[in-house]
Amino acid sequence: MRVLKFGGSSLATPDRIRDVGRIVRNTVNGSPAVIVVSAFQGVTNQLLECARLAERRDPGHERAYDTIAARHRSAVDNLLGRHQGRRIRALVDEQLGELRDALHGIRLLGQCPPAALDVAASFGERLSALIVSGYLNRFRRTRFVDARQFLTTDAQFTRANVIFQKTNRAAREYFSMFWQHSRRPVPVVTGFIGSTEDGRTTTIGRNGSDYTAAIIGAALGASTIEIWTDVDGVLSADPKAVSSAFVLSQMTYEEAMEMSCFGAKVLHADAIGPAVAKSIPIVIKNSFNPSAPGTLISRKPTTAIGWPRASARLAT
Repeated sequence: MRVLKFGGSSLATPDRIRDVGRIVRNTVNGSPAVIVVSAFQGVTNQLLECARLAERRDPGHERAYDTIAARHRSAVDNLLGRHQGRRIRALVDEQLGELRDALHGIRLLGQCPPAALDVAASFGERLSALIVSGYLNRFRRTRFVDARQFLTTDAQFTRANVIFQKTNRAAREYFSMFWQHSRRPVPVVTGFIGSTEDGRTTTIGRNGSDYTAAIIGAALGASTIEIWTDVDGVLSADPKAVSSAFVLSQMTYEEAMEMSCFGAKVLHADAIGPAVAKSIPIVIKNSFNPSAPGTLISRKPTTAIGWPRASARLAT
């Protein structure tokens, strides 16, 4: 069983989502898989700004909301058509109605505490997963999954800590029930979000969808965790600073963690932890260039010759 995570750049437009559909068709091929998605590119920042405008009672929050709503409704129409997309459009409208209510509450209070900020931010992944699931369902049976149903955290809003004992057990139970039928659907799961033990929405840190993918992969004993992004893999250095930077074909968990500490942004640092605990390989792939082999991150030391240490690579 594989976990495939698609980031915001891979979902930025309807055409990019179609490319994701081709990747799923060509690589999953009926095998068990879990899809984890981020919000559409830029949407989380828009949602946070919308909440801040509502807190200041700035009328601009309504225009910001309308922009977010129009983008997601347009994506449904573009990917599914007005007739075929009717059910997904209704579900998207339901989510957008909840978002409008949340913003209205922030505006009335004139305050946006971290808990309210997490509620607002959560709609990016909730909307994205609904739309991606609806589109993928055209050629492979899929179902939308809200990670809040099994991913339990503490109440440190905006960067909540995962309670792994509860989450791992709940994830195994949830997906066991999910796949109890012979025609196994592919779950399309919201990244980035969880919930407290008393049901309040939380987020697990910016770029946390990588972390969600690793949490699910570790809980279910996945064979690989694939992070689909907009680069061919982990680069040997910042290409803006080093013109000769190249894609590393493989690296160890320790090297990847070191590079994350030194500022490499291709992988969320927290995502490595659950994979290390279960020795699950992580593969960094490019959704813009699926044929590129990518970078394999695993426990096995690299066999490449002459690589400098990660800290030295990033210091150049």
